Amino acid sequence: MRLVSDQLWELLEPLIPPPPLAKNGLTGLPHVDDRAVLEGILFVAETGSSQMSVGER
Repeated sequence: MRLVSDQLWELLEPLIPPPPLAKNGLTGLPHVDDRAVLEGILFVAETGSSQMSVGER
């Protein structure tokens, strides 16, 4: 089950800025899917859960 419906994602996706361009070939951490990040934020906000209590997948 998705926390962010396809309809809501269509509205939100254009509001998210693109990832920064690489400087000297370095981009830092690998890019994570924006929708997955938003769903993670909403999950924690909704449940009050933290990664420590969820454990590894």
